[in-house]
Amino acid sequence: MKKYIIISTISLAIGLVSCAEHKSESGAESYETAALDSASVTMEGDISLPAKRQFVRTAQLNFRVKDVQKTTNDITELTKKWGGFMTNSTMSSNVISSQDVAISQDSLMRNETFELSNQITLRIPTVYFDDALIALQPYVLFMESQSIGANDVSLELLASQVRKSRFSSFEKKYNQEIKKGTNLKDTAPATESLYHIQSQADTRQIETLALKDQVAYSTINVHIYQPAQVHREVLANLESEAFKRPNFGVSLIESVNQGWYLFQDLILFFTRFWMLLILGGLGYWGFRKMKK
Repeated sequence: MKKYIIISTISLAIGLVSCAEHKSESGAESYETAALDSASVTMEGDISLPAKRQFVRTAQLNFRVKDVQKTTNDITELTKKWGGFMTNSTMSSNVISSQDVAISQDSLMRNETFELSNQITLRIPTVYFDDALIALQPYVLFMESQSIGANDVSLELLASQVRKSRFSSFEKKYNQEIKKGTNLKDTAPATESLYHIQSQADTRQIETLALKDQVAYSTINVHIYQPAQVHREVLANLESEAFKRPNFGVSLIESVNQGWYLFQDLILFFTRFWMLLILGGLGYWGFRKMKK
């Protein structure tokens, strides 16, 4: 009986030791996993996402207005009020149809149907972007199309900052190499590399400034047009016979002059045969004398 009790006690002790080792291994694994997770969080935290999103906001509007010229003037004043500016304004008339109607022998009435429109590009401070869209609504007679966009450029700006930091570190490194160099052979490669790095840094800086400008100032493209209008104008009928025939008095004087020129030409023509005239006269005189 004692033998069985001893065996049971030994088995229980072995089981407790195994459980303790298992818990120890599990704890170690948990600790290692936690350490890895912590390391992962630390690595991901090296470059954090921007807390505030940056958007490039744009809008394309196409609508009919009552008066294109007046609406253009009002939009110009509103843009100045918001601290923005107009980068483009192209006003044009599109002739839809044209018809000429004769009203007399020398005049005609031209009837033209046309549509006046204007293509406008505005740069508005982004804080007034929504106010600008609301302020344009009263001018709309008929909204043909409207498109509003917001492009998130937060990551692009973040990437630009990272590139700028990297270029700065490269620049310091090559500046140190140039200072350490003692002759042209040592400094030339570093100088050339530094030049390329600075050029790339300048290009990235310009791109960043352009992107920040688009974020600060939204772009609104507005195409406005007004209902078709009819323009009537009296014009000279250049195809009329009245314009092709000269005045009677002028024609009479011209005819007299042409007759006088013809008479002069006739006299000149006969003077070319003066010898024949003389011989003919002498022959006629001799014939009359012989007859008597």
